[in-house]
Amino acid sequence: MKSFLCIVLMLIFSHANATLAGQSDRSVYPQPPDDPGAYYVSPDAFGVHADGVHDDTTALQGAIDRVGSAAEGWLFVPLGTYRLSSTVYVWLGGDG
Repeated sequence: MKSFLCIVLMLIFSHANATLAGQSDRSVYPQPPDDPGAYYVSPDAFGVHADGVHDDTTALQGAIDRVGSAAEGWLFVPLGTYRLSSTVYVWLGGDG
């Protein structure tokens, strides 16, 4: 299941990259799904800014780590400019 998380994150980041290239600015999920395993990267939940000014490395890594420590889950990263000052790791877990 954790390898599935990696795929979801890659798709979300691919979407963000496509958006920056001017291809689209709409999510496949216009409304957050009502799922107890869904985690949303937001200022309230993880302290991200997504403004390109503040460093979001620790907040984004914390969100990834929280989902990675759960038995299963989804991590939704909304459109924004995330400033990263170091590597962000996505954990594959034991089944990846």
